[in-house]
Amino acid sequence: MVAGETKPDIHVPMMVTRGLPMSTQLLVDDHRKRTVIDVSATIRGLKDTMTNRHVAVARVLWLQALGLPRDTMTNEQMILFIRKYWEGIDFSVSHAFQGIKKPGVTQAGVLAVVAQAYLTGADRTRLIEFGELMLTGDKKSDRDKAGILLREWLWAKASKRGGSDAQLEVYRKAQRALFNFLRGLPLEKLYETREQMFPMMGTRQSKGSKTA
Repeated sequence: MVAGETKPDIHVPMMVTRGLPMSTQLLVDDHRKRTVIDVSATIRGLKDTMTNRHVAVARVLWLQALGLPRDTMTNEQMILFIRKYWEGIDFSVSHAFQGIKKPGVTQAGVLAVVAQAYLTGADRTRLIEFGELMLTGDKKSDRDKAGILLREWLWAKASKRGGSDAQLEVYRKAQRALFNFLRGLPLEKLYETREQMFPMMGTRQSKGSKTA
């Protein structure tokens, strides 16, 4: 305990540094256990907007969509990553899925695929329809069958899922389902895809994207 806390008349010297760039806030007190949300609270443009769901989606994009190494996922790097892909991440969390949590269904792997599809140029309206289908289960036409298959599979496996392998399975199956859903293609059985259906190269309408 500092003496000044119990004896108000004692002056305790404190060093104050001014004029540092905003970026230093990413590293202040980095030796302490701080979450990405803790750090983002001081960052202009993210304060009061980023949630744990945004972070969870970003982590899936980091590991699965771009294949970046887990050991480089520091708070600083994650903040920069979220800012770079914020448009797609927030579209998925706040618009396609309306900020709603549906146990078993609105998993980070599913939301990440929607964010990834948005970032690579997929139709915004159709993505919102996919999110609504995941939340409600209301199929509008046979063109939505791929989404229903994913939703039913998620519900059936919800209580048995856990660990990184299971999360990867969710991500891969969500890619397959959304790819077919966007095109209204039939899907009789939901297999995992081993390839990137929505390859990311950093910007919306990425060259080489498979989205319509």
